[in-house]
Amino acid sequence: MQKFSKNFTFEHQCYFVNLRVYNRNKLIIMKRLYIALSALMAFSAVNAQRNNSVIKDIAEKKYAACPFAGIVPMADGESYAQLSADGRTVVQYEYKSGKAVATLFDASKARGASLSKIDGFQLDPQNKNMFVYNKSVKPFRRVPLAKYYTFDIQRNKLHALIDSACLQRDPVYSPNGRSIVFSVDNDLYLKKMDYDGIVMRMTRNGDSAKYNGVSDWLYEEEFSARNLSVWAPDNRFFVFVTLDNFEVLKQTLTTYSLSVDNLKDIYNSTSSYHYPKAGQNNPVPAMFVYDAFYKSIKRVPLPNDGFDYVTRIMWTNEAETFAVFVLNRNQNHVRLYEVNCKSLMFNALFEETAKQYYEPEWINKVQFLPGNKFIFPSDRDGHRHLYLYNANGIQLSQLTKGNYDVTDFYGCDTVKNICYFQAAMKSPLSREVYAVDGKGVVTCLTKEEGVSSAQFNANYSYFLCANSTLNAPATVTVRNAAGKVVRTLDTAKPAARAGQQKKEFLPIVSGKDTLYAWVLKPDNFNASTKYPLVVMQYAAPGAHNVTDSYSYGFEQALAASGYVVLCVDVHGSDARGRDWRKYSYQRQGVQEANDLVAAARKAGSLPYVDGKRIGIYGWSYGGYMALMAMTTGQPVFAAGVAIAPVTDWRLYDSAYGERYMRRPQENGSYDMSSVVKRAANLNGALLLVHGTKDDNVQIENTYTLADKLVSIGKPFNMMVYPNRNHQMSDAVTRTHLYNTVIDFFDTKLK
Repeated sequence: MQKFSKNFTFEHQCYFVNLRVYNRNKLIIMKRLYIALSALMAFSAVNAQRNNSVIKDIAEKKYAACPFAGIVPMADGESYAQLSADGRTVVQYEYKSGKAVATLFDASKARGASLSKIDGFQLDPQNKNMFVYNKSVKPFRRVPLAKYYTFDIQRNKLHALIDSACLQRDPVYSPNGRSIVFSVDNDLYLKKMDYDGIVMRMTRNGDSAKYNGVSDWLYEEEFSARNLSVWAPDNRFFVFVTLDNFEVLKQTLTTYSLSVDNLKDIYNSTSSYHYPKAGQNNPVPAMFVYDAFYKSIKRVPLPNDGFDYVTRIMWTNEAETFAVFVLNRNQNHVRLYEVNCKSLMFNALFEETAKQYYEPEWINKVQFLPGNKFIFPSDRDGHRHLYLYNANGIQLSQLTKGNYDVTDFYGCDTVKNICYFQAAMKSPLSREVYAVDGKGVVTCLTKEEGVSSAQFNANYSYFLCANSTLNAPATVTVRNAAGKVVRTLDTAKPAARAGQQKKEFLPIVSGKDTLYAWVLKPDNFNASTKYPLVVMQYAAPGAHNVTDSYSYGFEQALAASGYVVLCVDVHGSDARGRDWRKYSYQRQGVQEANDLVAAARKAGSLPYVDGKRIGIYGWSYGGYMALMAMTTGQPVFAAGVAIAPVTDWRLYDSAYGERYMRRPQENGSYDMSSVVKRAANLNGALLLVHGTKDDNVQIENTYTLADKLVSIGKPFNMMVYPNRNHQMSDAVTRTHLYNTVIDFFDTKLK
């Protein structure tokens, strides 16, 4: 206590009090200035720590895994064709030697039409001609419109597919290569190569609501249907599906002018497309047969008894019979019809009902064998396996069986009676390539650790094999049918940057179950330091992020910026059996969010992680799951980033949402799986990111959640990217986005 003299007056007291206040305030100001300077120095240090070259490499997809990109097996079974990196040539290479056998196309030497480069190519069945195309644009996410040309390889002659400024879509060669069917503005055209390339219009009712022979938005996005047509083996009949969107409501996208330099360009424009949402009207399919001899089109009178989707058409091994696969709206009942294209008589060859749902990509794996036997994948016994049926739809055998999942089916060598597939037989973390013969004897063709995938040639005598492990980039080899390595292809491998750490597997217990995860430590890791953690995930049904395979993505940018990164597979991931994969049926996101919380808590207890500085990150379904994890009511995540997230399944498309949730009219769990309905439980700082021209997950998902958060007084941050779609894939946007995400985490977690 300070001692004062007897002559100390009130004025003196006030003076000294004011002096003490001044000194105290000065001290506070100095402390705050020191804290601010320290924070600024720390922020500068963080920014200095950030490795911009890593962000640039990732944004430019420098190390994206595309081991078989541009490689097209040729009909001879001994070679493959590949487009050069500059898009100017298509070269034929031998599988065995790797030697360039011939240059099939050279833009600088082709006679006829003039092209400087091409975007892609497609060979005819005999490999005598090819399509090449350029000026490709994608109306949606996958299938391009383009300017197509026919190229006669022997004559080195290039012709426009049609003399029109209109872009074309999905040209299809007849088996003999003499006829081509293609689409313009959703109508079909037939080009006869033997008659000076004469073009005939096949349909005349195509428009923005009526799709003839090609997929609309829904079929393209959710059934991976590039086109919905097929030629008969005898070249006479052409079968196609039409999709009528007349009763499907439209979604509107705005294109912002983003210009102030020209007064003519200062107004925005809008476009609309048919987008069926959960519980709303769907496109109506119909099927037709075109007879090239009589030049007639007849409708196939398939029964309309609750089967809403025609997911695939393919030819059987009989000249006049084709197969069509249909699914009911809930996608838990599949039926296979065989149809005679002359009589139009049909027969229900096979059908199966699942407790939960069918995965459409596996219907696309069905293959017909000689004698019209066929192979159908099913998880009816609890794991995904291959089943063989005869021409009457009677099961002959189960080709694969056991406590593992088949994860890909490559097809069958019908001469040797051997089928090839990929499976997670050793562990859910690994993948191997296998062969199974007619007696059910299974042989492993890849002995390496990690994940192996294959691309077979036309006669199954060779296959390309890509193999990688958690910390070793993919090596691509050419192998014979027995799995023996013939040669190794030159593939670009990223060199580890200075200070880069290795990923490590980390088992995590959630309730009674064990989750698979890996953890990546920061560059120049120091075991005595407590680091912030970011959980990365894409927890969609059937997804599998945690495998013994190499990836070089955004996790590396985070690690280079001083974060521990955890990636975890939750309930619903692939390769652990049907019940695990379909665990969350009709209640998407609930258990998965609890899994992510458990994973974050486990990782937060690691000695080098600060459990109070945990973030979560996700894109698309991963964005949805980041939000679900932040709204469990458990304050585990200090910050989260959700990019292009679904926020309520009533806002997403019918085929995807209803596959896992059924229709809102029959499932009362939509509220349980809705981020919007859980918004009041939000814990942690939130950054929402979306592109305004996202045709897949429309920005209304983010706006709906944003409006809810505003109405209940929950703070959040939002970044909107004008005129960007769901992928936001151009390098400039990705670079900006990645820096924005890291800046946000730096602010909230450091």
